[in-house]
Amino acid sequence: MKNVIKVSIISALALLSLTSITGVTKVKADYIHTFKQESLYARGSVAEIVPDPGAYLYNFSKVYDRALAPNTDWYTDKVDIPVDNAAIPNWRVSTNEWVSSQNVAYVHTDWDATFSIDSPQKIYQFNKDDFSFSDTGRMLDAGRWASNRVIDMPNQTTLTQYRQVATNEWIRLVSGENF
Repeated sequence: MKNVIKVSIISALALLSLTSITGVTKVKADYIHTFKQESLYARGSVAEIVPDPGAYLYNFSKVYDRALAPNTDWYTDKVDIPVDNAAIPNWRVSTNEWVSSQNVAYVHTDWDATFSIDSPQKIYQFNKDDFSFSDTGRMLDAGRWASNRVIDMPNQTTLTQYRQVATNEWIRLVSGENF
């Protein structure tokens, strides 16, 4: 009799676990990808308020006992601007833990936008294993295109962005050159 009760309880718990698993909602969330070990920063107080466009600049301090491992993905939900380098924003990856956008790729997973290109652009293929793009030797004609995914790659001087235009087909846009 005790075995029957044990088996019944275990079966009920297993059934409850399976039902809760099937009720999971899949969410598209933006994330960052690290290429090397990245330092974390804690956001401090507001350092400055920029009246136009009403932005806040924050003090950030380095977190010394933790870092993000190389070649890892981290969900992010917020961006803030450091007062000491307003050109390079920080992405939040945990409760009050931020990473500089200077050396990480930012992946927009639910972009759903159209855009125009004035001249033919090279088509690239994306390699998820090392987060690199390779030239396919094909070109995308000038015109209006739809994209549902965008990857901002780190670049020291300009924004380099890859926009997905088909299954594993991406075009490269560089700020000041072709967008």
